[in-house]
Amino acid sequence: MTSERRNLFDVSWRAIAKVLVAAGLVWAWFRLWQFVMVIVVAIIIAVALDPVVRYLERRNVPRWLGAAGSVFLLAAIGAAMIAVSWVSLTEQSRFLIENVTSYYDQLRASFPAIERFLPTADQGGLGQYALSFVRSAANAVGMFVVALVLTVYLLIEWKPTLEWLLAFVPPQHRAKARRTLDEARAAVFSYVVGNALTSLITAVATFVVLIALQVPAALVLAILAGLFDFIPIVGFLLSLGITALVAATVSTTALLGVIGFYIVFNAVENYFIAPKIYGRELQVSKLAVLIAVAIGGQLAGVMGALLALPVAATYPIVERLWLRNQLGEDTVDIHKRLSA
Repeated sequence: MTSERRNLFDVSWRAIAKVLVAAGLVWAWFRLWQFVMVIVVAIIIAVALDPVVRYLERRNVPRWLGAAGSVFLLAAIGAAMIAVSWVSLTEQSRFLIENVTSYYDQLRASFPAIERFLPTADQGGLGQYALSFVRSAANAVGMFVVALVLTVYLLIEWKPTLEWLLAFVPPQHRAKARRTLDEARAAVFSYVVGNALTSLITAVATFVVLIALQVPAALVLAILAGLFDFIPIVGFLLSLGITALVAATVSTTALLGVIGFYIVFNAVENYFIAPKIYGRELQVSKLAVLIAVAIGGQLAGVMGALLALPVAATYPIVERLWLRNQLGEDTVDIHKRLSA
């Protein structure tokens, strides 16, 4: 009897310790989630740039120079593109804000019943939302700069960093852990490069069509379409809604043309462009995409929704290498066959 009570007491303390650890992890997440996102972004950029750095290294370029040069070139290209189109972006953004504000006022005037669901003048209206957006954008730029600095260090010291992390893994599992990281790196690289290419294609195609339909703010709308393309399914709907709103100010023909283009291009991207770029091994079901985006968005906002997809793309690797015995050969084989 005494032995049973002692065992029960030991289990209880162990359970309490687990609860405290879980609570500590939740607290740490809410305090540090933005920094965690910065680290994840840095890791993804480093994975995408690593083949370039290794290529330069084979050409006798010091790794530190190749890493710093690659990151600097990436930042310079982005800054140059913004600088070249800054005037057009500023003017077209002002046009979009004015039109959205006008529609917002018309909506409030036409449907007084929804007044309570919309921000009032006391709350700052759309101006408050615009100010919040500017602050968020400035914060995102700062985080991106920090991520680029971390990327340089990750590219330079990735080997000792990897070995340091693998030292925490039990010796009997280190080979499998190393293989998991290698395959996950290949999957994330394919995802980043593929997503960048599909977003570029989306932006260019949208710009050409909007110019042909004489839709105002074509450059800004095309850039938004490319950025929203990083968010599967939801991004398409958001981009379509904004563009259709602006096209409606031109003509019914422009509005129908925009809607038709978005629907057709979305189908072409999903069933032709994306499979060609990503490859079959990186395909994830639409349900998994929605769940990953929803969970990522709930945990860390827009950035979490964006980063959830490369994480979801690595799950088949984890399932195949680590969960085969727990799930069974049949389950893993069926999952693999369905994704092929």
